Amino acid sequence: MALIGILLLKFVAGLSLFDAFNHTLTALATGGFSTKINSVGEFNNINAEIIIMALMIAGGTGFGVHYAALKRRDLFKKNPEPKTMFFILIISIPLILFFTTKTLYGFWVV
Repeated sequence: MALIGILLLKFVAGLSLFDAFNHTLTALATGGFSTKINSVGEFNNINAEIIIMALMIAGGTGFGVHYAALKRRDLFKKNPEPKTMFFILIISIPLILFFTTKTLYGFWVV
């Protein structure tokens, strides 16, 4: 998974090999560290942001979930971990967007 992330960040997002390597490993470990002062925002690259978000979601689930997704679809469908994680993401992302926008700009996004 790390190799795929490095290659995607290097060749799809256009990051340097150093940045691709470091951001892939920290995204998979969900550490959130960066080689830049402004983190991923310094790249101003939507492809890099999407790839890093996908790596963080993949890193947030256990190896058993990845194995079940690749080898045993029946076990993956029964596992509550990915369902719970995506439920939390679906609820928390709009809430964070709403409250961040309200706090930063003083109005509600509808």
